[in-house]
Amino acid sequence: MTQPDAIGVRSPLLIWTVAPLGMAGLALLVWVSWGGPATGLCALIVGALACTISAQQRDENAHRAALPESDEQLWALTSSLPLFLYRCRNDPDWTTLFKSDGCEIVTGYKAEDFLSGKVRFSALIHDSYRDLVWKKWQDALDDKASIELDYPIRDADGQERWVFERGHGVYDEEGTLLYIEGLVIDITDRKQAEQERDRLLAEADDTRRVLLSVLEDERRGQAERMRLILAIEQAGESFIMTDTEGIIQYVNPAFTRSSGYTRDEALGQHTRLLKSGKHSQELYQQLWQTISRGEEWTGRLVNRRKDGSLFTEDVTISAVTDPKGTITNYVAVNRDVTHELELEEQLLQAQKMELIGQMAGGIAHDFNNNLQAILGFADMAIEDHTDPDRLKEYLNEILKAGQSASALTRQLLVFSRRQVLSRQVVDMNAMLAGMVKIVERTMGENVIVEWHPHPLARFVNGDPRLLEQVVLNLVLNARDAMPDGGRLSMKLSDVELSESDLALRPDARAGRFICLAVTDTGVGIPAQIRTKIFEPFFTTKPASKGTGLGLSTVYGIVKQHEGWISVYSEDNQGTEFHVYLPLSDAAGERIAGKTAASSDDARLKGQGERILLVEDEEGIRGLMQRMLKTAGYEVVCAASAEEGQHLYEQHDGAFDMVVSDVVLPEKSGFDLVERLQEKNPRLKVLLLSGYSDERTRWSQIRQEGWRYLPKPVSRRVLLTTLREVLTSG
Repeated sequence: MTQPDAIGVRSPLLIWTVAPLGMAGLALLVWVSWGGPATGLCALIVGALACTISAQQRDENAHRAALPESDEQLWALTSSLPLFLYRCRNDPDWTTLFKSDGCEIVTGYKAEDFLSGKVRFSALIHDSYRDLVWKKWQDALDDKASIELDYPIRDADGQERWVFERGHGVYDEEGTLLYIEGLVIDITDRKQAEQERDRLLAEADDTRRVLLSVLEDERRGQAERMRLILAIEQAGESFIMTDTEGIIQYVNPAFTRSSGYTRDEALGQHTRLLKSGKHSQELYQQLWQTISRGEEWTGRLVNRRKDGSLFTEDVTISAVTDPKGTITNYVAVNRDVTHELELEEQLLQAQKMELIGQMAGGIAHDFNNNLQAILGFADMAIEDHTDPDRLKEYLNEILKAGQSASALTRQLLVFSRRQVLSRQVVDMNAMLAGMVKIVERTMGENVIVEWHPHPLARFVNGDPRLLEQVVLNLVLNARDAMPDGGRLSMKLSDVELSESDLALRPDARAGRFICLAVTDTGVGIPAQIRTKIFEPFFTTKPASKGTGLGLSTVYGIVKQHEGWISVYSEDNQGTEFHVYLPLSDAAGERIAGKTAASSDDARLKGQGERILLVEDEEGIRGLMQRMLKTAGYEVVCAASAEEGQHLYEQHDGAFDMVVSDVVLPEKSGFDLVERLQEKNPRLKVLLLSGYSDERTRWSQIRQEGWRYLPKPVSRRVLLTTLREVLTSG
């Protein structure tokens, strides 16, 4: 570090003349402290010793050559930090008497530029702060107090940088100001960092303040470095210094507390000692490439303690260079954030439980309404069953309430993504064209509906029933946003995304997609609730107007179809939803809605085929048996997978089809149909379920060619599906 002597150059002869005297004085001081009161002579010799040390500090080569190796490394570390020490006169130009080499890192100017007067530090201070800094200094000097303040400067490249300065006046015995001195630190990163970085830098600032207290008197070089060592030793963050190969040369006690390795166990080991196996090799390669270029690497790593347990640290690794710019060491500052992550996980769990409570309340509200209708009209049907017309009216109301409860269940399953999709190749143009009349009736006469089909046929691989539900939910949302009328537009367009297009689309992925845009001219969505609109049971409507499941259901359906949804809205400027779905290349597959050319009546009738029905719920088993027998099928019933297999073998496999619930006692319907098809690969299969994890076996359902229906299922859908399966090749 450059240290010009502001008073005069002492010759080496004087230094080596006084030095022995100082050492003798030190020995005498020890003797005096134990023996006699020769305090006057002791003070004289100690003064000579102080002069010797002060002179030694002004000889840089002799000064640094006297440092122990470990102190030399720490001194090199401080020399590479973005800070510098200074001493100057208290005049308007703050004429420089001394500046350390770190000023070039902070300002872009060398120390010689300031010492020669070529550059004035006061000229670097931003115009709007220069007078303020001057006034703060004069007030502090009047009170003989130290000063701390932040202000912006312009560096040699004309870039604005923020610095932190701490300084004080130095006075003679009579109280006359000799000069001012202090320390300046570059804090640009702290000013520009986000809140999380601010918090980390605030903690690092405690360490900086320790460094400031150590560095404020540059005349005490050896004591300064010793206090720096103490600061690092006592820091809460782990400090690790390695050579250029990653071999550990120094660790502080915080490292031992976090990793479990003692200093002796860590020294001489490679940093891979902490490697947990939780990160890819590419990440470590990128880390080493970054620091090998002399750049700082910052990130979060999962490391392994000595006892094998894992812990998470926020890591910052910097290169230490010699005066020639050659990298000599790497220094890592690690902060253990394991406990913080555990607290975050607890918070997420609490939020999840709160969400479950909200969902339970919403479900109870809607189901109680449906049950009230079912039970009420059932009681009325029993009491007033003599009038066929009224009885039919009661039964229709019961059916309507049951369908409403069924729709609510489907919404919940879609939201939780536990419902298997009945995938088919869907012509989006045809599906939406068929819905235009329904949309127009839904919107009413005061809303103009515009439909813009794609000029070419566009197909997606999905469930047409659920895709229609997406459109209807978006349409209903738009209708409620336009109580006084307006315009609704539905448009299909192509979108193709590459990896470079995904930076501003966190939910997107690369590929070819069809985009459905649903736009209204309604009241818009306020900014403060835009991020909540896809949450379950979140609604701004009165309790009687909606459950808050509409948009969350849309979100769940789109995710199930491997797509995503985005929204753009402004207050009183309308809302635009974009639904992105992957395009299907399987245009030759069966298109949704196309079925065998036969009448509805024929599709509901059986031809005497034998069906093995497996259902564990007695009431549902009896109901389905009656439906199938009435339609002309011969039915054999079982209450479990084991009983079903036993009946199959007892009848020598004389069945055309097995209809089985998925969730059965002990063994599932999947296991049953697999075993039966091993015996008879031509056996037809239809699976039904109200709720299960069968979504995890959707690929198996498709691979085996099995059909699936979600419960509850209507009589018409059940019988129609039976005929399709039995007549398929």
